[in-house]
Amino acid sequence: MDNFQFLNYNGENLLKLDLSDFGIQEANFSIYLDYLHHPYLGGNKIRKLYGWLMRLDKSRNSTLISVSGNSSNYAFALAHLPQYFPLNICLIIRGHKPKVFHETLRNLIDLGTSLHFYSNQEIDSNLNSILAQLQEQYKNPLFIAEYGKNPYLNEGFESLFIENSPFLHADYIFCPVGSGATFEALKTYISPDQKLIGVSSFDSFSYHPYLLENEIWLNSLSRFGGFHPEIYKIMNLFLERYKLPLDPIYTAKMIWEVINAYRLNKIPVSKSVIALHTGGLQGIPVWKTRHNKKIQQIYA
Repeated sequence: MDNFQFLNYNGENLLKLDLSDFGIQEANFSIYLDYLHHPYLGGNKIRKLYGWLMRLDKSRNSTLISVSGNSSNYAFALAHLPQYFPLNICLIIRGHKPKVFHETLRNLIDLGTSLHFYSNQEIDSNLNSILAQLQEQYKNPLFIAEYGKNPYLNEGFESLFIENSPFLHADYIFCPVGSGATFEALKTYISPDQKLIGVSSFDSFSYHPYLLENEIWLNSLSRFGGFHPEIYKIMNLFLERYKLPLDPIYTAKMIWEVINAYRLNKIPVSKSVIALHTGGLQGIPVWKTRHNKKIQQIYA
């Protein structure tokens, strides 16, 4: 991979949506499908890693060590990096090793990713010890913090704000929030007359006190990874109405809160709004399997 031109804003990935099915007339609303820019590295994950990868010593093979959830799009993106860079991938996975691997974990194994399972408590309290053990096992170990946080994470988002991009002049830009890294990166590039709003995948600020200091809305539907009938319904509505898949952890919650904001007149329909779709679609089957009984109850 000689360059990252695919990260540049692409007008074909901006989809203007008619929200009249939700009782919202003439809204100037668009969603940017950032996951379409690459089949494996799409979404915000490669944007966060861009600056780090640009500084990677490509003259030698190294092992990238990081921390991830067991069905994370971040893990999925990292697992594909060896196709383009001289890297091996070692992941510290949150949670005990399951007896049966779901689709995402099977994909990681098939791609040659080394997986090491630890409880959340072990990772949160003993990460340095875990890293020390793994760094002895692997050649030229390099560590990137969980969620891909690194000193250069802003750099991959600059290409969304190239000349003539609507990101330069949108009145509102919405993004999903997990760690807050994407939100912080986007803040670097918006102008004073724009409003950046993040929608948290969590339902309480206790998970991320950092969020209190920023323009972050809590989602009103569920905890991280949790289930709510409205999440499933809006996923189905968008798939049927717009042929547009939404992931249940981040993007579906963001869209739900945007629609509610229109209904409550928190956003004037005359204002231009762009919502950033960051991907995560590979985790949908895992989420559906995990909540299958609750999904069946919707139609009971």
